[in-house]
Amino acid sequence: MDPRIKAVATASMYDMGKANREGLNHAMGLEDRKEVLKESSENRWKEFQGEPTAHTNTFPESLTEEEFNQLDPVSQEFIVYYSNSERGHHYLGKGAITFNSKAALMNFTPYTNLDLLAGRPLLIVSGEESHSREFSEDAYAHAYEPKELYLLPDTSHTDLYDQKDKIPFDKLGDFFKKSLNE
Repeated sequence: MDPRIKAVATASMYDMGKANREGLNHAMGLEDRKEVLKESSENRWKEFQGEPTAHTNTFPESLTEEEFNQLDPVSQEFIVYYSNSERGHHYLGKGAITFNSKAALMNFTPYTNLDLLAGRPLLIVSGEESHSREFSEDAYAHAYEPKELYLLPDTSHTDLYDQKDKIPFDKLGDFFKKSLNE
């Protein structure tokens, strides 16, 4: 919302509000959301009474190949990225949030003040194969001109975190040079 920002580019954009309200590809319904809110409310009370903070599922310490193969593709992608110390692993990272955070995240709506960005160039970068592509497409649909949705073939969500051969550095550089009149 800072008017000093002259241009915005995103890569592997994620709408954490929608992801927590609806799940990927709208997998969660109203009853699912009500259950999450009920559990969150019960957890807040337990924490108030002195019980330890509850967390969502964490990345397992280890997985057999069979266990890994039984996971959904999104979980597999994040485990491959966040369990690899050469990529996204940090020894303190557990891959979890507090369960009570889910209620707050369900309430997050990133497009509320998108009109304040109107008139400033926006570049939204996503992989064609990315599970988060739906969030990039949503942002594009809500955004004002000038805007561009740039989809990269054979690119996943985490590829745009650190795979230098897939990150479109030239596209990003050209976008900012043009947008910032440099």
